Amino acid sequence: MEEHHIVDALRCVILLEEAVANLYDRLARLVEIVECSAALAFVARESSNHATLLKSLYGEPSSEKCPQVLGTAGATTLSRIREVAAKLDAGWTPSHRQVAELLEELNDVERLVGEEVYTQIAAAVLSTRFSRLQGELLMSIAEEEKRHYEIVRIVAEELKKQ
Repeated sequence: MEEHHIVDALRCVILLEEAVANLYDRLARLVEIVECSAALAFVARESSNHATLLKSLYGEPSSEKCPQVLGTAGATTLSRIREVAAKLDAGWTPSHRQVAELLEELNDVERLVGEEVYTQIAAAVLSTRFSRLQGELLMSIAEEEKRHYEIVRIVAEELKKQ
């Protein structure tokens, strides 16, 4: 994959990271279980940090290019996150079970999209298309994304027990 395609993908990941950060932050404020709320807020902050870092390295995303760059799964995930945010804006207050189901749905799809993009990033880093520091930062984001998946999976499990 050529470097400009990888940079386009990284810019588009910014949109996903920002949407996830916003949604998880909002869900954290709705969940009354302290551990689960704190975990969602933590993932939201890290996702926001990822978006900020990617923007500082690669610039703003192009909303015209991103649906194509992210592919069907990525564009669908972004739409779904925005759809849920709109429902929350309209006053929807989901139950713990509904939050758990939503987290499972988004976690699975986000994992697929993230793995695809971050696999491309890893290949680029390994092929030395990026500086050593950029490579280390990108690999750090990829590792954190794996932890986010596990944290969100456990939060969903805990919420289902309620």
